[in-house]
Amino acid sequence: MINHIKKNKFLRYLAGYIYNDIFPLPINFICYFIPKRKNLWLFGAWHGESFSDNPKYLFLYIIKYHPDIDAVWITSNLKVYNNLRKKGLKVSLNNTIQTYKLAARANIACCTHLSVSRDISKIGFSKKTNVIYLAHGFPIKRIDDEKILGYNHQFINFIKSVNKLLDAFFLRAKIDYVTLLSDEDKKLLKGVIEQAKGIKSGQARNDVFFQNINNNTNKENFKKILYLPTFRGDIRDKFENLFFSQKVGFNEKMINKRLKENNAILYIKLHPVDMKKCTKFLQSSNIIFLEEEDVHNFLKDVDILITDYSGIFVDYLLTLRPIIFANFDFEKYKDNDRGFYYDYDRITPGPKVQHWDDILEWIEKYIDDANIDREERLKIRNKFHLYKDSKNSERIYNFIKQI
Repeated sequence: MINHIKKNKFLRYLAGYIYNDIFPLPINFICYFIPKRKNLWLFGAWHGESFSDNPKYLFLYIIKYHPDIDAVWITSNLKVYNNLRKKGLKVSLNNTIQTYKLAARANIACCTHLSVSRDISKIGFSKKTNVIYLAHGFPIKRIDDEKILGYNHQFINFIKSVNKLLDAFFLRAKIDYVTLLSDEDKKLLKGVIEQAKGIKSGQARNDVFFQNINNNTNKENFKKILYLPTFRGDIRDKFENLFFSQKVGFNEKMINKRLKENNAILYIKLHPVDMKKCTKFLQSSNIIFLEEEDVHNFLKDVDILITDYSGIFVDYLLTLRPIIFANFDFEKYKDNDRGFYYDYDRITPGPKVQHWDDILEWIEKYIDDANIDREERLKIRNKFHLYKDSKNSERIYNFIKQI
């Protein structure tokens, strides 16, 4: 069974690699000789499916403060396309002649993942376009390496060698610059940093934690609690409802009752992959599913965060508010899923719990005293974040302008 799964992952990886990275090479080679427009900057996120994350915040910053830049959002999602057009923002639909022309002329391309061909456009980009990897959070769990894909080191090294040859011969676009929080993510992204220059700037999306800071605290008469679990396995795996099972003590009526007693509302935001698979619709008044693509504007007003292995807690550390780590399946995740770059217990400043009864107890403790573990949160925040201000987008923009 395991070998069958690995084989399927390999075939999907190989098909995607050929379609996105090999097939467009001759066209993109020609695009190398097309003159670039200095002020044409393209943005895209999450394989073109959403208007979110670090590219979104840098895109909006540039539109607001630097109108001399011709900033265009590229999307594969027709809903996103129509919404941005209604707002009067420049947007182009992927896999169209218009987008191919933009990619061929763009001087700057900003993406969330390590492949500009998947986030923005597979046709049009060449080595002459400067690709900025804005990332999509701080990786405490392993990203696309051999532990996830199940490939041996020999195969990974072979792919890297092929990529170097293709880069050199076809003048292919690659990651040129990487935005960093501090020296910590520089260590983790050394595979990318080998070919790219690090920009110590902070991430654009984290500016929201410091903008209008006097209005960022929750002034409503209830406590906002946000549960953000990460997804397990592969994106095509069946969703197991682990977070809401009897095994971990999820009793909707009991949880809702305790939340009411503490004048609190629990918001649940599943990973986008899991949200599409989840068929459970909660009926409780104080438990609410969030369906927003972009959680950061909401996150800045949250009183308590509950998560597991998501790097979102690194962003939330900027608020110094309480974090509960609901690592229900820690051993299984560590050994059989992605695993971690760090010693999980040493970098997660807050209680680790495996049952909803314990989560509720800690919610009540933090409502009484939000400063429990504050010194520990401060220590880890300073480890991961060089900057604690609202100028990340500004620093990124200033760096790009120097290119």
